[in-house]
Order: sequence, then C-alpha cells, then structure tokens
Amino acid sequence: MAFIPIAAGHVHGKRDKTAIELLRERHALRRESAQPLQGLSSSQRRSVERLVERGVIRPAARDRFYIDEDALREYHGRQLAIGFSFFVIAAGVAAAWALI
Repeated sequence: MAFIPIAAGHVHGKRDKTAIELLRERHALRRESAQPLQGLSSSQRRSVERLVERGVIRPAARDRFYIDEDALREYHGRQLAIGFSFFVIAAGVAAAWALI
C-alpha cells in the first residue's frame, strides 16, 4: 500500500512550460526583445524547432528568439480548422454507421 502514494506523486508532477509561455513571460514579442531559450527539455526543444519551422517563433540573434503574434494567431486558426474538419468527418462516419 505504501507504493500507491509514491506513484501518485509522480503523476502529479509539475508540467513544463511551453516555449510560447516562456517567451511571453519574458516579453519576447519583438526582435528587439528576443530572449534566449536555455535549459529546455528535449520535448520543449522539439517544440521550438517545429514552431521555428512554422514561423511562429522567430530567431533574432544567436540563440535568441521571439514570438511572431500574427503567425501564432494564424497557426492556432489552422489548428482549429483541422480539428473542426476531423469532427465533421467523424460525425459523418458515425451518422453513416448509424444508418447502416
């Protein structure tokens, strides 16, 4: 029984902040206010790489980054559109299945 509380403690560990959250906290919203992103976990680094490829996070100088708010809004809009498309397809498949 002593193992259960220990295991539960691992489940409720602190979540890593996203790169977007870190840059917002540091007010890195323009090229002039770009901030370094050091000490990131491997998943955070992969996320930064993907967001740089998509233009949401922009490199400014050596190891300094900032958020492109317009690109971020566009990125979230695309994610919403994709999610809605999946929902419509799933609803259509469920309706077709119910009619069969």
